[in-house]
Amino acid sequence: MITEEDFETAKVENFDEGPALGSGKDGEVIEYINRFNGTKFALKCIPLTSAILSEDQMYEINKQIELFTQQTKKIILHSHPNIVRILYFFVSNDKTKFYIFMEKMKCTVTEAIKARISENYRFFSLPEFKDLVTTLITTFSFLEHLKIAHRDIKSDNLMFSEDGIIKVVDLGESNLGKTGRESFSIEVQGTLSYMAPELKFMYESSLEKSEIATNVYKCDVFSLGLVLLQIACLKKNSEIKGINTRKENGPEKIKILLDGVETRYGSDYKSLLEKMLSFQPSERPSFSELDDFLVTFEKNEVENKNEEVKRAEEEEKREDIEDSKILVNKEMEFVI
Repeated sequence: MITEEDFETAKVENFDEGPALGSGKDGEVIEYINRFNGTKFALKCIPLTSAILSEDQMYEINKQIELFTQQTKKIILHSHPNIVRILYFFVSNDKTKFYIFMEKMKCTVTEAIKARISENYRFFSLPEFKDLVTTLITTFSFLEHLKIAHRDIKSDNLMFSEDGIIKVVDLGESNLGKTGRESFSIEVQGTLSYMAPELKFMYESSLEKSEIATNVYKCDVFSLGLVLLQIACLKKNSEIKGINTRKENGPEKIKILLDGVETRYGSDYKSLLEKMLSFQPSERPSFSELDDFLVTFEKNEVENKNEEVKRAEEEEKREDIEDSKILVNKEMEFVI
């Protein structure tokens, strides 16, 4: 981790400030451009507090800073091609803001879906969709291995780079030090419309910050399943609102959309998303189990291709035999 002064020095020597790229409850993002080669970066500012701090509050802020620091160090140390690349991170001198300086991305999945809808619903091709599913599942499986749960997977937190590579951004709230096989108490947090049903139910049942004993990684699995369903069916964020709750007939709505997934991408992908979007956490696979499904998919695809090749070869042999019979008959007619 560098200091605020270190970054200010680097900024003056190497970068020009560009436009604001966005802002929200998690902070604001500003573009920076390397004045020597034109490479674009993004500086995210995460507010920690704006109040005068008591000793207890300062203790909580220091814990939050330590959590951000641990997670960011882990992500940098275990670099992954589908996690946004972080160059620097630092805390402001007054400890009210946490800064992350990272590569700039082209657009969010939300924006990509809107663009494809505007292009007369240009759905992702099967190879494109397969690549997105495989990439995202293996990336979150990697994070689970590091014992990092995202806690806020949504279409705004998955982005495409300039060369079309999908990457995870805004790595969230947890560095839990737990395995994906355990249930444990967690604070309910995230974006309501993407929360796993058990988290959303607990959140809506209490006006206070709630805790629930559950497997946080399986909650992430549901959220990712919902984003993949959006991608497969080209649904805007507003169109999937409430789909994660029974009182708004979520399971029935999901079932209808999954029929479209089967039509467009096949029964294997319908089955996969069906498992990810189960309202029963015990029936929802972990990311490592989803990795196993992907291996099975590959095996099925190879077998299907082999069958197709075999059928084509048999058909070719039958045609050759038929051609030979026709040729013999013609020769016989000529002799007669």
